[in-house]
Amino acid sequence: DMQRGSIPPDGVTYNATISACAQTWRWETVLELFKEFGARHLQPSLATHNAALFACSGSDLWVHMLELLSGMKAQGFRADA
Repeated sequence: DMQRGSIPPDGVTYNATISACAQTWRWETVLELFKEFGARHLQPSLATHNAALFACSGSDLWVHMLELLSGMKAQGFRADA
């Protein structure tokens, strides 16, 4: 849990953690962190969205992927693949 550390989590720490979890297919953790990201009023970057989409791509998680794509569109990002 990032909140127990001495340094408060920011966009950089969330992006790094989300990317690391995505690479190990920990999609549940990625989605949880993605929600925390927004709850802290941080703006997910295109890299954040891509990592979350990647984490969900290996499973039958199309509902989550659609939600992520919708969030990207709302923030002005354009899906390119």
